[in-house]
Amino acid sequence: MRKPQPGHLAILLEVQCGNWLEDRQAFLQAQQQIVNQDLFAALQLKNLSQMPKKLPNESFNDWIQRCDLLAIREYSIASLPQQGRVELVIRQEKTATGLGLGGVG
Repeated sequence: MRKPQPGHLAILLEVQCGNWLEDRQAFLQAQQQIVNQDLFAALQLKNLSQMPKKLPNESFNDWIQRCDLLAIREYSIASLPQQGRVELVIRQEKTATGLGLGGVG
C-alpha cells in the first residue's frame, strides 16, 4: 500500500456495490418470482447472498425489504490529474473472524 506523497490531495471515492443483471434474474427464477421493474430495481442494491430467513406468510416484497443493502466501498485516490491515470489505495480490513471489506479471501 502506498501513502500519498506530500503535496498530493487526498480524495475519497465512494462506490455503491450492486448486483449484476444476470444475478438478479437468477435470484428471481430460483424464488419462482415473476420479474417486474420495481422489484428488479430493488434487488440491484440488496445483499442477495445473505438473505434473512423468510417468515411464515411473509410476502416476497416484504422479505426483500428486510434484506440488507450491499456495502458502499471507499477508495482513496492516490494520484494527480497530471499523471493521466487514477491510482486507488485499497485498505485491507482484518476482523476477529478473518478479512473484512476490502480484504481478499
